[in-house]
Amino acid sequence: MIRLWRRWFGGFVAELRKHFRFAGTRLLERIPTGTTPTRAGAPLAGRAQELLDLEERMFAEIAADSGRATGTTELPR
Repeated sequence: MIRLWRRWFGGFVAELRKHFRFAGTRLLERIPTGTTPTRAGAPLAGRAQELLDLEERMFAEIAADSGRATGTTELPR
């Protein structure tokens, strides 16, 4: 699971960098406590939060289904 998360997160960071380059403007501003979205980056920050919320729901659904067997299993003869 950790490997999958690292692969997903690494891909997420790469996509984020691509968006920064595509925008052609600064999307984040560094402040003493971390970063804050610029005016141009605020809409992207909102969408990013939606994606994180969706991911949280997805993992909750996976955890809820992990105890239930579904589908058909066939054994070789």
